[in-house]
Amino acid sequence: MTENDLSGHPLADRRVRGLLGLSSGSTIVIVAVLFFEDPVVQAAMLGFAVLDLIVTTYILGLLFERAETEAAGWSGD
Repeated sequence: MTENDLSGHPLADRRVRGLLGLSSGSTIVIVAVLFFEDPVVQAAMLGFAVLDLIVTTYILGLLFERAETEAAGWSGD
């Protein structure tokens, strides 16, 4: 991939990466609230949802930065 290909990639936008993390975290929150009655389990799952939000966004950002770096160094031969 070239740098021009990566600029049009959806993960180039930080907001998209954040929304992916938010959607996965929201899924965990919904499952915790609807299916578990134990407050300790709910609190643990809510904590995991926050962690998932942060880590997913961070890892997707790292992966996209690495792809940009590799595309810049790619000679095409």
